[in-house]
Amino acid sequence: MPFTIIAKERLGPAGEKITTTQLSGTTLRIGRGTDNDLHLNDHSVQYHHAVIQQEDAGYVLRDLNVLSLTSVNDMPVKEMVLPEAGTIRIGPYTFRFAGPTATSPFTIEYDLTGLSPEASPETPAPIPAGSEATTRDEKFRLVAAYKLQGRYLTKTTIAVLAVFMVLGGSALVYALGKHLIFMPGTISVKHRLFANDCARCHAAWKPIFTVVPDKTCLSCHSGPPHFSERAFGPAPQCAGCHAEHKGRAVLAALPDSTCIQCHGDLKVKDARIPIAPTVHSFMDDHPEFAITVSPLGQHPAQRARLNDAERVADTAAIKLDHKLHLKSNLMGPGGPEQLSCASCHQADPQGAYMRPVTYEKDCMRCHLLDFDERLPGKTIPHGQTPEEVDRFLRATYAEYYLLQHQPELKPSGTTRRLPGAPRPKEEIRINGMVEEAERLLVGPPGSKTKKGKCVLCHMVEHTGIASQSDLHKLPMIVKTAMPERWLPYSYFDHKAHLMLQCVACHEAAPRSERTRDVLLPNIASCRNCHFEPGGARTQCLTCHAYHDKSQEAQKRTDQGYSIEQFREAH
Repeated sequence: MPFTIIAKERLGPAGEKITTTQLSGTTLRIGRGTDNDLHLNDHSVQYHHAVIQQEDAGYVLRDLNVLSLTSVNDMPVKEMVLPEAGTIRIGPYTFRFAGPTATSPFTIEYDLTGLSPEASPETPAPIPAGSEATTRDEKFRLVAAYKLQGRYLTKTTIAVLAVFMVLGGSALVYALGKHLIFMPGTISVKHRLFANDCARCHAAWKPIFTVVPDKTCLSCHSGPPHFSERAFGPAPQCAGCHAEHKGRAVLAALPDSTCIQCHGDLKVKDARIPIAPTVHSFMDDHPEFAITVSPLGQHPAQRARLNDAERVADTAAIKLDHKLHLKSNLMGPGGPEQLSCASCHQADPQGAYMRPVTYEKDCMRCHLLDFDERLPGKTIPHGQTPEEVDRFLRATYAEYYLLQHQPELKPSGTTRRLPGAPRPKEEIRINGMVEEAERLLVGPPGSKTKKGKCVLCHMVEHTGIASQSDLHKLPMIVKTAMPERWLPYSYFDHKAHLMLQCVACHEAAPRSERTRDVLLPNIASCRNCHFEPGGARTQCLTCHAYHDKSQEAQKRTDQGYSIEQFREAH
């Protein structure tokens, strides 16, 4: 038996009662809880107070409390190898122990006489107040719990030190200012102008941990919603993400953990776009990029991931062959030339996005819409309806015919052509020139070859709209829908990537011959440079914004600040 416990209790003149308990195992658990091996029923004893364990070095006592509430031979201890014999004090209990011998195991002996009613199962006679045992017990608790040992560490010295601390703290507050003392952390750059005006954001007489309400933030900041109509729960509070007094210079520079607290397990309703329910980082589980696809005649528009080859297609209703335009010695208006990506794709003034490709800016230099060699420099206006083009051609050729045949024309009054009468020769010749020009532009009527200057880039539909001559039907040009931004739910800065060639990201462009090819870089292309550790940034805020800046309203506070005030705050 590794442990023997002997409890003694005096029964008066009749003698004493001795209870012996033999325990097996290598650990003796001591405490107030009923699951302990040695149960001590006193509130000064913790539920799991201490253990004695048999180890190679001997029997080791370990106090399980934050403060040292156990002593060996009147010395407070947290852990020690027990000597051959001695005493252990826990609360009101004094245990005498003796190490194992050849004939007996580790033995613990203690007296139940004189303990309080709750500490003694038999409720013995109490010891009178003021007795030596009671005084010693109270002194021991103070020493063990708070380690008030030594001739100078007394209640008096503690009280004096407390008074000096209060006075010193008050003097420090007066010298440095109450805002500097009580402010829990530094203020962000934009809020330093009113750093000493706590009431500007915080309500008076509110608990110190009360979060600043959203209406206080929205008095200066617009804060447009973030898909609020699709979220199952309310949006997080402003201060929940933009926490002030945390040492951050810019509150908008948030860590990924702020986004992940929602997007790590996102719940939405009636999503208009494909939603990734679980995103933790750009490198691990960020989904493939998605674009809007809207085939002709299909509504509403749909979103498709770039790795969905069957659904991803350019549906802009425009014809373009990148491989042809990048061919060497391509014939231009001044002779053979070599086009590059920058010949047609130009960045906006901020250098972030590419400006939309337009006919007048990017195509007209090489693709003139001239229609008659007899009218050099004369071109039809781009972007007009077939009826407007027909009227333009008719007016142009009427003027041309008038100038060419002015001597032959005789002044005459207004005449009305009778039904069945032949058309005037002037009208017949003008109609013939108009029809010839329209064939050059949109191809012969009903032609399946779709030859013509307009049809070279545009798609046409034969809708049955008659021309003014009523001799043929005008085709309808399908309206183009080239997106200004392919990825509207993120942002990109071309200026930050100027060190790269265009084909480093749009590597399929030189080989693309089909109009339907989508030449955007996929997520794998971005991960070639954006990775951690050691690569370019991968934080959520690198490409995404929480607030929709297009809905942001400019707000001006009632109180403006001068340059001197701004400099003083910084």
